[in-house]
Amino acid sequence: MQAWRVTIDCYESEPSTNESHKELTVRAQAAEASRDHSPAANDRLDLSTTALQIAIVLASASVVLGIGWLACIGGGLGLVGLAFALIGWFAPALVHL
Repeated sequence: MQAWRVTIDCYESEPSTNESHKELTVRAQAAEASRDHSPAANDRLDLSTTALQIAIVLASASVVLGIGWLACIGGGLGLVGLAFALIGWFAPALVHL
């Protein structure tokens, strides 16, 4: 009976191999946190690329058409895109959309 208890204790916690129940639970929780973080970052980076692409189109149209206010709007949208990129890289859970 004592040998079985030792075996059960090894299954519950074995720090030398890092493959027991407690250690695997901690690793699984860390993987879940990473999994939850990734979609939020992806959404913010998607918004960032969209804003930057529209800003590039507006800036190009302002050069071709000679309309200065399009360049201003494009620059502002470019700053919005940069802000979403920084949020996506450093704090994706900061803004909930």
